[in-house]
Amino acid sequence: MFKMILGGALVLGLVGYGVISPDQIQAAGNKVKDSVTWMVDKVDEQDFEGWKPPKVTVTELSND
Repeated sequence: MFKMILGGALVLGLVGYGVISPDQIQAAGNKVKDSVTWMVDKVDEQDFEGWKPPKVTVTELSND
């Protein structure tokens, strides 16, 4: 939570000093949104029928 607040304050400071513009922030947000949408679409296209999770076995370790 602290990192998010610190990141937001950093962005506000950079915009305030004119290092970056609000348009650049909006463009970056659009790229992230488009990337996430693309990944979700690719996952939805995959066929998971017949998929079985790997069998995991646990063995006990002894100090013998």
